[in-house]
Amino acid sequence: MASRSLLTTFVKRNFWSKKKKDFGRYAIVRPGNVSEMRKIPDGIVKPSYFATGEPAEVVEHAEIKNGEEILKMRKSCVLAANILKKVGEFLEVRMKK
Repeated sequence: MASRSLLTTFVKRNFWSKKKKDFGRYAIVRPGNVSEMRKIPDGIVKPSYFATGEPAEVVEHAEIKNGEEILKMRKSCVLAANILKKVGEFLEVRMKK
């Protein structure tokens, strides 16, 4: 009987009274309202997985770029970032076409 009391005391001190990890203050995320699916104009090419949600073709190996291709990708990304930054200077909230 004494061993049971000892075990109970041990569990209370080392498990239930253990300091809980602080995750900070946060709000519970609740599901929102999902809007109706919009019609995609006929002029826009739809991907193979449009109807089913499943991709049709499976890639068997990863595409590995060489140094020259990586350099070109980096340059094009810098160009795209600069374009977005410049265009952003001309936009305002709620601006219409």
